[in-house]
Amino acid sequence: MIVLKLFAQLAEKARTRSREMAPAPTPGALLERETSLSFINPSSVRVSVNGRWAQWTTPLKDGDEVALLPPGNAL
Repeated sequence: MIVLKLFAQLAEKARTRSREMAPAPTPGALLERETSLSFINPSSVRVSVNGRWAQWTTPLKDGDEVALLPPGNAL
């Protein structure tokens, strides 16, 4: 499983701060697959994988933690 963490207004809008999701090849693919998060615009959100800034194309593996942070948030 992948643990997805959402922060600030992203968490408020999704009504959750964290959820477990089936693995996906990249954070971008994870976001595309999850229709309940379609309100998130990747060009205005920072992504991290396992506590490190990442790209939407960063490869994921089972057990990774993906965090989505709106602009202006520090990791």
